[in-house]
Amino acid sequence: MKRLLLFLIVSTIIFGFEGCASKKYAKRGDKYEQAGMWESAAEAYMRSLASKRDNIDALVGLKRTGQKTIDEKTLKMMKAYETDGLKETVYGYLDIINFKSRASAVGVELSVSDRATDYFNEAKPKYIEKIYSEAQTLLDAEKFTQSESMLKEIETIEPGYGNVQEMLKVSKCEPLYRQGKEYMTSGMNRKAYANFEKIIKEHNGYKDSKELREEALSKALITIKIDDFKYQDGSPEVAT
Repeated sequence: MKRLLLFLIVSTIIFGFEGCASKKYAKRGDKYEQAGMWESAAEAYMRSLASKRDNIDALVGLKRTGQKTIDEKTLKMMKAYETDGLKETVYGYLDIINFKSRASAVGVELSVSDRATDYFNEAKPKYIEKIYSEAQTLLDAEKFTQSESMLKEIETIEPGYGNVQEMLKVSKCEPLYRQGKEYMTSGMNRKAYANFEKIIKEHNGYKDSKELREEALSKALITIKIDDFKYQDGSPEVAT
């Protein structure tokens, strides 16, 4: 009985707190809306609904300001398309879809024009092809970091596109592989081992990284044994 009473008290407190938060954000949304700040108003209404899903004022407010926000974003995206702004078109549309999904998650369905979707479907392959070509050029020029950045962008927009996965592997592994070989040349075998181990663990190997890892490990162990023998013997003659 006491546990049930405690549960009811705690539930009432939580419910009251959520209700207060919901009202606070709904009022904030109303103020933004009166000022014509549609997106800020919509964000406030979303926060209100996140606290209390059945807040009617917030539901109606989000439906109203959310659609106006999408319409504004759509207009901006279409203008970008008409001026050949491929990147702005693609990311503008993705922003619209993200906003729509967030509104849907709190119970409000908004609409996106078919025309906006058509523009996106036309712009996306052109934009991806453009940055794919640039990434390949950068990779050929051994600018691995810049190439990796563009390839990751493609992977985000269009997973599985072209040879992106293979190119990403090269852009990530090649710098580690080269550095590992340099470490071995300089006798820094433990560091070399760490590089090749990372390549194998994170990318399932690359070139002859597995063989080089074993070689680096073997050389590192020999060095450790020799150093240990010198330390135990303490003889200058042996140390030489």
